[in-house]
Amino acid sequence: MRRALIGIGTCIDPESLLAIDAVEVSGEALERLEETRREYLAEASRRRVYGYCTGLGELQYKTAGCPDNWEMTVLDEHSTSVGLQVSSRSLSLLFLKVRLLQLLQAPAPVRPGVAERIATAVNSGIAPLIHVYGSVGASGDLAPSAEAFRCLFYGKGRAWVDDKPVSCRSALERAGLDVYPLQPGEALALINNTAWSTALCSYNIVGLKNALDAALDLAVRLVTAVRPNPEHYMPKLLELKKCPRCVDVAYKLNSQCAGKSRLLQYPYSVRCLPQILGSLLDSLDWAERKVAEEACSSTENPTVVDGKVYHNCNFHSIRVSLACDQALTVAGHLANLLDRLAAQLMRKSITGLPEFVSTENSSVGLMIVQYATASLAARARTLSHPSGVESIPTSGLQEDIVPMTPISGLKLYEQVESLGASLALLQVILDKIDEARRGPLSFNSLQEDIIAAHRRMLARLYPYGLPFTQDPDYGSGKIPVE
Repeated sequence: MRRALIGIGTCIDPESLLAIDAVEVSGEALERLEETRREYLAEASRRRVYGYCTGLGELQYKTAGCPDNWEMTVLDEHSTSVGLQVSSRSLSLLFLKVRLLQLLQAPAPVRPGVAERIATAVNSGIAPLIHVYGSVGASGDLAPSAEAFRCLFYGKGRAWVDDKPVSCRSALERAGLDVYPLQPGEALALINNTAWSTALCSYNIVGLKNALDAALDLAVRLVTAVRPNPEHYMPKLLELKKCPRCVDVAYKLNSQCAGKSRLLQYPYSVRCLPQILGSLLDSLDWAERKVAEEACSSTENPTVVDGKVYHNCNFHSIRVSLACDQALTVAGHLANLLDRLAAQLMRKSITGLPEFVSTENSSVGLMIVQYATASLAARARTLSHPSGVESIPTSGLQEDIVPMTPISGLKLYEQVESLGASLALLQVILDKIDEARRGPLSFNSLQEDIIAAHRRMLARLYPYGLPFTQDPDYGSGKIPVE
């Protein structure tokens, strides 16, 4: 079992967090939470502190009077996520691990038991079902966070346990846990965060990173199959580009060039593979760094620093939004490249085989496989539009500029899932080219080959499973029991 000790200022990137099975909060961090909570309560007794028995957002000046159930009310009223899909077990656990990291950066003004409850949930495999729509990525990821934490602290909603949906109350009981009522200000401290946006984008950035890796493997196969001019991939020429990732790609492709080249200059999709793939890798490196930094950032409002309470905007996820939108663009370019490569492999001048890799008895050969890649590329271009600029004011005009980060994360999932299909199609084309060079070519099982390749490719892109699944109770007529 892979275990991580999390303390004050601990930083673990989201991809590494995915591989961690269990977490432990350091004793020092628990002591510091106790101290921070004490400092927070002292200041709240002297002056108005946002979220300490107050209304929220545009209702910030409303006084609640601290009724016993106030924190549960905050979670209930913020729990408005909706959609046919819910987070998978792996995505929910990543969200909890990111949130725990963030809570311990400042640290947050919550009791040690709050952090310990999150750690226990992770270690017990309690993964709240979180509906995918409802957050704008500002004021924290309020709706998905509320849905998650009303589950962990009050036993409301549903959770994955052993990959099966159960009531949160049942999940807590199985782990030997009871309801853990939150105290004034703790509900806001929990839901003011960028952990959902960060986890969502990170999960799919990992998928896109794996897609680029798979694309590079297919590029190596393509170079072996079509024998381009080796000058296209000379590392010393790529070094003049000042793009280290481009040089890395060139080395891999150049080593596969053998035999006489058919053309002096191949089409851009083939000739410029190092420049294209290297630049996409470089851009994704930047996006990955940004979400890793956010996973290790304090995101609460208010924040306790040097014994004083300050009101701030660290819950705004624009940095993750920019990174996620960058990844959307990378995915769009990759989808275009895969389609162009598929189209080029239909040409006799490129492969030396009959047009569309057809046979004497075939109707279209692989022509329609490229139709499918064109369809997927068109979808990818539509999804590549950045969501962060689509700001719609919420909470009256209090939240007047929001980054819509979760929408970028959801679109990125669609992009990566679609890329899995494009990669599978290109793989099938290359398989058929190899088959044609070995002997008689058959298209009898083409559809089955494509489906099997897609399944294998998705498993490669998402080794921890797809990030979403359909809500098991939508459309069933059942009302979940809490």
